[in-house]
Amino acid sequence: MDKISENAKNLALDFGEELSPAEEQFLLSLEQQGISLTPENIEPAAGENPQEVEPEQANFLENLNNESAETDVPVSDFIADKASSLSTEAKVSDTGPKTDIVIQQKDISLSEKIFLNETGSAFIQDINLGNSISQTDSNFFLSYQTRLNGSENEAIGRSVTLRAEQNTELLAFAPKAEIKVAVNKPIIGQIGNDELTGTNANNIIYGSPQGTANPISKITLNNPAADLSDAFSFNITISNGIVIAGSVNDDFGATDSGAAYIFNASDGTLLHTIYNPAPSNGDSFGWNTAIDGNRALISAINDDTGSSNTGSAYLYDVTSGALLHTFNNPTPGNNAHFGSSVALSNDVAIIGAEYGTTGGSRPGIAYLYDINTGSLLHTLTNPAPNHMDVFGYTVDISTSYAIVGASYDDTAGSDTGSAYIFDVATGSLLHTLNNPAPGTGDGFGSNVSISDTYALIGANGDNSGAGSAYLYDVVTGGLLHTFSNPTPEANDRFGWSVSLEGNYAAVSAAFDDTNGVDSGSVYIYGAEDGNLLYTLTNPSGNGAEYFGYSIDVNGNNLAVGTRADKAYIYTIDFTDTDVLYGGAGDDTLYGLFGDDILVGQAGKDKLFGGEGADRFVFEGATVFNGVDRIEDFSLGEGDIIDISDVLTGFTSGVSDINDFVQFVADGADAVMQIDADGAANGANFEAAALIVGGAGFDPAALEALGQLDAVV
Repeated sequence: MDKISENAKNLALDFGEELSPAEEQFLLSLEQQGISLTPENIEPAAGENPQEVEPEQANFLENLNNESAETDVPVSDFIADKASSLSTEAKVSDTGPKTDIVIQQKDISLSEKIFLNETGSAFIQDINLGNSISQTDSNFFLSYQTRLNGSENEAIGRSVTLRAEQNTELLAFAPKAEIKVAVNKPIIGQIGNDELTGTNANNIIYGSPQGTANPISKITLNNPAADLSDAFSFNITISNGIVIAGSVNDDFGATDSGAAYIFNASDGTLLHTIYNPAPSNGDSFGWNTAIDGNRALISAINDDTGSSNTGSAYLYDVTSGALLHTFNNPTPGNNAHFGSSVALSNDVAIIGAEYGTTGGSRPGIAYLYDINTGSLLHTLTNPAPNHMDVFGYTVDISTSYAIVGASYDDTAGSDTGSAYIFDVATGSLLHTLNNPAPGTGDGFGSNVSISDTYALIGANGDNSGAGSAYLYDVVTGGLLHTFSNPTPEANDRFGWSVSLEGNYAAVSAAFDDTNGVDSGSVYIYGAEDGNLLYTLTNPSGNGAEYFGYSIDVNGNNLAVGTRADKAYIYTIDFTDTDVLYGGAGDDTLYGLFGDDILVGQAGKDKLFGGEGADRFVFEGATVFNGVDRIEDFSLGEGDIIDISDVLTGFTSGVSDINDFVQFVADGADAVMQIDADGAANGANFEAAALIVGGAGFDPAALEALGQLDAVV
């Protein structure tokens, strides 16, 4: 080991201590960085202002081996290798001569910035001598000038990047009144069209709000009756700016007769209170709701018209709140539960009766009605009837298709579940969808949603109740994506409620424990690529509220019901167009929703366009400064690679694009190589980007499609 100067030794002796090997190495590392040490002065490297030694810093040199320390927040709470942790921060308050921090990760590069709450020097010691806390193994003691400019999110000065190389890594900091440890925050756009530019550091940039902490605008709907036992928002639906929330245990007219409330989705204003038109004890009016245009359908599964608990459903005018039509069970039977699920599309309603009776058995039935006349159009019977299949427990309808779940179907095992897709016009069965990964009690079909493009099916009992959901092509019946619980725990019930809107799929885990036991969470995915886009956790932070007990997406609105006397309306801009510039570092850019423009610029950047027709732009000045990765280029979504600023002398229709661009296969991927001027007929190619999944790409074909833009 190199020897430290006599000056440094004398400095330590002035404090009354012999130097240990660790202390010697600490002082040596400071001197090697150009920092001269005296009792009066710590002088930074040339060009920086002198800094007086504070008494606490002198004591730190004297007391390196003092083990007393205390932290306010476990560091494991905010250090992680996932982007979702990057929005978290914590403070460490010093109560002794040094503060120890334990990093609970192993072999993970951590983008941690160490800041003081005022101008000063932060001394950092690695207690596990010889293990790196910086980007170089040789330097395990660091001193940096750091300061804040008054805003905790905007740091001026140097920062320290820590790397944990053991299961437990102890770091000691020079005592201060307060030392702030903050994870490098991402740059996040807001709802709408943003232009975001990174710094020279390695940035993570999101074109839209994302993550778990208030990612999008929210309105809270409270139970107008303010009675927790009402089960307000037990079921919720939204369409064209109108929300209906069922309150199945409301006692108006009779105990648990039920009610429903119609709200304005934009501001939460209560428009109408709809009480059970024929109240009796336990009718459960509001059990299921649907809305389309100016009409709303509300069921009462335990209504006794025709038989005990046979069920009924009621059609209302949304504007006036007037009752338009009453649908009674056409084949009434005890406990048939007509109205167990309802849905509307255009002029057709589908109503399920989970225990509907046919031939003495109770496998379930569903019915299609003309809502203008109230006429029954088609009776949909269980294609594989067995007692208690609960065919009709969940239903949904689009313009052309109807889907019916039978979550207790035993085709592939006990209660593995099935779902069936029917033609709305004819009532004919089009597809039988059996559980693709059957397990006992999976409950495939426990919740369903359908559009004219996709079918989304929940299996909330899968994987010991952690849950799964499956996305199908509604035309072919082919499985497109399997959505697994992102944070699987037994009985989270991921897939409890599902909803489709355009190219987006929402799935709830109403019993998720993220913000408390059974607090609930909701996840939004891109239907095209299956990527998780948003995670919404219970905003109240309370357990036993079952956030996501029912969900519905319409347009840019997501309605989320609970069992906690409240509901939430989120606004999501699915169509925003963002422009993201990475800057000089190795950046990660996420376009998320809408048709975005991503410009990685210098460095080795990772580019995620997300949903929509995204444009990946390469600039002539930086294109060969690091090979970027386009992670999700999609021909189907209309993505574009824009190299118009890179090429010189290219004329569309005249020049041969193959002289300027080539895609070289790398397994399933392709490396895009560019000859900027094409003058050597393609002899001077340089790698510009890796296109994940791009094997087989052809420059001429892409240019013809308009998805390789080579002309300014």
